[in-house]
Amino acid sequence: MYNWINRGTEIAYPQWQTRWMWGMHPEGQVIYLLLGIVVAVTFGLTRSGATVNPRAVQTEPVARPLPQSTALPAFPGAEGFGADTVGGRGGKVIAVTNLNDSGPGSLRAAIAEEGPRIVVFQVGGTIELQSRIDIEHPYITIAGQTAPGDGITLKNHPSVIHSPLRILTHDVVIRYLRSRPGASEEPSDVLDALTIADGYNIVIDHSSFSWGSDEVFNIWYDVHNVTIQWSIIAEGLHESTHPEGGHSNGMLIGSDGSGEISIHHNLFAHNRRRNPKVNMVGMADVVNNVIYNARYAMMIQDTYASPAVNYVGNVVIHGVNSFYDYDVRYFNEGNNPPRIYVQGNLGVKRPTDDLADYWVVRLEDREYLVDERIDAPQVTTYQACASYQQVLADAGVTIPLRDAVDERLVDDVINRTGQLVNDPSEVGGWPELESGEAPADQDNDGMPDTWEQAHGLDPDDPDDGPLDADDDGYTNVEEYLNGLVADKSSAWLFQATQSLTAPAVAPVRSTLLANPFHIFLPSIFEQERIPNCDPSQ
Repeated sequence: MYNWINRGTEIAYPQWQTRWMWGMHPEGQVIYLLLGIVVAVTFGLTRSGATVNPRAVQTEPVARPLPQSTALPAFPGAEGFGADTVGGRGGKVIAVTNLNDSGPGSLRAAIAEEGPRIVVFQVGGTIELQSRIDIEHPYITIAGQTAPGDGITLKNHPSVIHSPLRILTHDVVIRYLRSRPGASEEPSDVLDALTIADGYNIVIDHSSFSWGSDEVFNIWYDVHNVTIQWSIIAEGLHESTHPEGGHSNGMLIGSDGSGEISIHHNLFAHNRRRNPKVNMVGMADVVNNVIYNARYAMMIQDTYASPAVNYVGNVVIHGVNSFYDYDVRYFNEGNNPPRIYVQGNLGVKRPTDDLADYWVVRLEDREYLVDERIDAPQVTTYQACASYQQVLADAGVTIPLRDAVDERLVDDVINRTGQLVNDPSEVGGWPELESGEAPADQDNDGMPDTWEQAHGLDPDDPDDGPLDADDDGYTNVEEYLNGLVADKSSAWLFQATQSLTAPAVAPVRSTLLANPFHIFLPSIFEQERIPNCDPSQ
């Protein structure tokens, strides 16, 4: 509970109480009651002439012009900023044939190649890295869905103090890849599961990230036109090797050069803060995410400029480490007021759609709400509970399968179990992954022989992969890669029954008029319940 007399002081209440603020010194009760009466009279006298706070209807454009969305998506189902990147389309196919840190056939060697390229896997398992891999050359697709066995996971050797993988360029597509670095032997404040810096036109899809000691996912410096979708961002290590001590963080998006980021249909679980945190010059489109066991969920900060955020159709569920009740919080460090649009979210303060949309926003931050969704590329948006079911069914690496880590995380959300993690060993560590056997591909063009024969292609022709037999814009090898997903992914088969049609955000002054005591006695008027998205109920 937020104490309005002493800002920043949090008051805990027993669960059995109705959460009235009468459990204080008698003089405090009188002060609050008198203040409430004064506000009631003041707003009552001015009600007929009330106007909306000007900050609630700002219409300034975002920092950069919106990208054109008429181009072909990177793959069917890619939505959001940068989703029309070409990735490695039309380039050479490079196969990863071993789990070595470096050398011929390694992932590092494939990424280091220049020119358009598509990276496929002929082996599954865990790659333990002796140093960070930097993606420095543009136009690359990493197709983790091609890995046989149990798929691919990146892991750091304990001597490594950086992220396993860092993106430093443009036009990058990564799908169905796990990155779980673990703690370093030495203190580190730069160890993330994935870092994106100085890049654009990037799509991260159906990937799984956990066990970073700084953030799990870090987007910083000049980064724009980026989408993170259908992924899992979980278990930022808490009391680990970060020099600041407890530092469990999910996703940080920031700096004075970043903007136009889409974050949709992801699962954030067991991250203390930053689920996500936005501190940048542009806008973030945060749609249909599930956030579990967070102390802070959506965090907005204004160090560099006035950020703009859509927060739509998300579900926040409390766990054992959760504390704050409001899901959207603004941290004023630069006096650059944000613009925030909220619609159709579910959380402790808004467990059902019967309540107004603004209930998910901390009271003193509601003056920054706007009444129209901020322009962003199209993202399919479902009602929060429908998205909850989809995300739990299909987020993260689901092809070739979910590993034991992701299975446990999803079970935690369903059963309201689990807690913050200090070290991977507390939750079983890295599971053993089967290597598997890749299908025969005698011409090494990234398409199995049987698939080529079934689709009228020549399994002896290494040059037919970059061609487009059906003239739909996707090359033949992309048709194979996309088909792996279409055949197995449950999310694209889900048929949502309703679109999200909640009313626009209510003006701040109207909120106060409807309940003038709310500023001083907020807990009296709020019922705190858990969102129930169980389809059987």
